[in-house]
Amino acid sequence: MPPVGSKWSYQSHGVGQVSSVSDGGIKLWFPMSRCYITVTDPAQLIPPLDETRAEGVLDVLRSDPGNTFPAAWINRIRGYRQKLQSGCIEEVAEVVRDLAKKKKMTWGEKQMFCDAFALLVQQLREVYPAATEKRIRDAYSSRG
Repeated sequence: MPPVGSKWSYQSHGVGQVSSVSDGGIKLWFPMSRCYITVTDPAQLIPPLDETRAEGVLDVLRSDPGNTFPAAWINRIRGYRQKLQSGCIEEVAEVVRDLAKKKKMTWGEKQMFCDAFALLVQQLREVYPAATEKRIRDAYSSRG
C-alpha cells in the first residue's frame, strides 16, 4: 500500500496524492480534475515518472509521427481517446505529438490536445518542476 502523502498516477486522471488508505481502498486527491477517487486495486496505480522515463516521453514527442490512424476522423478520435484513457504517459505524448503536427484542428481535436497537453505537463512537472510547458513545446517543435 502506498503511504499517505505519496503521489501516484491513475488512468487518465493524472497525478494524484494519497489522502488516506483503508480496507475499502486508497483515496487519492486529483487537483487537475478537483476530485477524490477511491482505488480498490493498488495494482492499477502507476508510479510517478522518473527522469529516464520522462526523457523517453520527450523522445516520443521528438519522433516522427507517421500515419498511425486511419483517415476517417471518427476512427482517429477513437484511437486518440483510447490512448488518453489508457493512462500510459507515452501514449498521451503520442496524442500531443500527432495533434501538434496538424495545421487545422476541429474543436474536438483542440479539446483533446488541451487535455493531453495538461496531462503531460502534470506528469512531467514531477520530474522537471521549472519550464515544463516550454520543454514539451520545444520537444514536439524540434521535429522540423
